[in-house]
Amino acid sequence: MSQQGDLKVLKEQKVSVSGVQADAVAYQYSLSGQNFIIVARYFEYQGYAFIIFYQVFDQNMINTCESIIQTFRLG
Repeated sequence: MSQQGDLKVLKEQKVSVSGVQADAVAYQYSLSGQNFIIVARYFEYQGYAFIIFYQVFDQNMINTCESIIQTFRLG
């Protein structure tokens, strides 16, 4: 049985991933009374499309995930 929740965009902005410009979108996903934050980075590098995607349950975890993304190196 499939369940559907509600997805809404919280914030959109331009960011850098390893020196490459990326579109960053934060979403809120609500399902069965629970709220989740989903963060995505969309970018292109050397003709390939990439998405960095993570889901957290707490706003404070975003800082931890963002510090990990800052360590990524392309090339």
